[in-house]
Amino acid sequence: MHFMSNRIHWYFFLTPAILILLFGKANADSIQGPDSLITEKLTSIGSPPADSIVYLESLTFNSDVTSVAYVAAQKGKGMFVCVNKKTGKRYNSIGKGSLVFSPQANRIAYIAVRGKKMQVITDYNEEPLFDRVADISFSPDGSRMAYRAQEGRKQFIVVDGRKSKGFDGISGKMGFLFSKDSKHMIAVAVNGKKQILYINGRYSKPYDRIGEIVFSPDSKHYVYSIETSGRWYVIRDGKKVRLLDGVKELTFSPNSLYLAYVAQRNRDSFVVRDVREYKSCDTATMPVFSPDSSRFAYAFLKAGAWRVAIDNGEGPVFDRPGRLMFSPDSKHFAYTAYSSGEWYVVLDGSKGLSFTNVANLVFSPDSNRMVYAARDDNEQMVVENNEAGKSYDQVGKPVFSPDSKHMAYPVAKDGKMFIVMDGREGEPFDQVGEPFFSPDSRHVAYKVGNGDTWFIVVDDKISKNRFDGFVKNAPLVFDSESTLHGLSWRLPGPEFFRVDIEIKN
Repeated sequence: MHFMSNRIHWYFFLTPAILILLFGKANADSIQGPDSLITEKLTSIGSPPADSIVYLESLTFNSDVTSVAYVAAQKGKGMFVCVNKKTGKRYNSIGKGSLVFSPQANRIAYIAVRGKKMQVITDYNEEPLFDRVADISFSPDGSRMAYRAQEGRKQFIVVDGRKSKGFDGISGKMGFLFSKDSKHMIAVAVNGKKQILYINGRYSKPYDRIGEIVFSPDSKHYVYSIETSGRWYVIRDGKKVRLLDGVKELTFSPNSLYLAYVAQRNRDSFVVRDVREYKSCDTATMPVFSPDSSRFAYAFLKAGAWRVAIDNGEGPVFDRPGRLMFSPDSKHFAYTAYSSGEWYVVLDGSKGLSFTNVANLVFSPDSNRMVYAARDDNEQMVVENNEAGKSYDQVGKPVFSPDSKHMAYPVAKDGKMFIVMDGREGEPFDQVGEPFFSPDSRHVAYKVGNGDTWFIVVDDKISKNRFDGFVKNAPLVFDSESTLHGLSWRLPGPEFFRVDIEIKN
């Protein structure tokens, strides 16, 4: 999908419903702050050259929400990437879906086509030419980059500009897995019918199949599963630790001390936590650790009935499991379950109200409150303390303020959307966006759309500046307790802006 600068294509901008393509699906929550005044500063951060076609699906933004990047083209002049006010070199074409910012460090990369060759462009620097390239991946800190390349019939792993030896293939499904500290990288290569693990420039011996791969949160350990001659092994830091008939759902505890997974031996499944094997069952869900790593839970199926196992105990029988989660302080445990045609939430062993469906379980930051969204036939509501709130046509995910004192969520009613905060209904609009709290919980800001016009609401105050939209999925960012910024755009162009707002009590 694309549009021509200075022209509006019908499928891109003409109706509020289409505007959601750039802004994102309306799904909001909010909280009202104290009486305040707001001042605004609008800074243009760039627009494409005149008579350019801009490809909507390529639009992206950096991690601190200060820059935008997108693919554009001019007739007879090729395709190029724009980052704010900078226009990159022209190429025959730019790889669809390849434009990406690093998670940190504000680096950018994409795939360019030159004649019959392809290459990765990193921070406007050209990597070597290959027959094909794909799957650009940055490390978490943005300092490293990997991608898949092909020359003739051989494929290569390219990491930090260094090419591996050639393989018959590189697993696109596995991708490139970096450790959290960005020091380690793992990928899976294929030669014939065998798979080989690549880690930090070293190669494992060939296996029949490599299953899941995970790094520990502290980046000191890695675990993967492999199949050889019909049997599965769990490999931890290069050493076999267990022989099985099947293994899945590898997961580390947050403190990196414990490893858990679902295993199979003969026809029996069971959950393993380090050296302990739990009771046999027909199947089980991914194990879940509490944030402090002291507690452990999973759901399992036995003789046609599901139960939840937690802290060496078992809960009541139900028909189907949903989400399992611990509170931030690890003292509370909740899960969703389906039984006899209805869904419900179980909190610390106590069954809640029954509904047609339940979703979006949220604990408050201090762990003292737990809420969720529920649907009862055609009505939706938010439930807290086993009490259902007012019904609406639709409700979004509840959001707590950082101090846990307030809770807000978006609703739709009779064709309008508004925020419900601590039970109070806000002003109705055509669309409302996700709320963003200040660090001290005294202020909240969110994006609003009425007709074809978009603006920002801060503590019930509506901004003066109007826009044709906001960059899809780009949040409003509080830079301090009283200042925030976001990214918007206006036609013609489109011209992109950084919007800065200061809140004055």
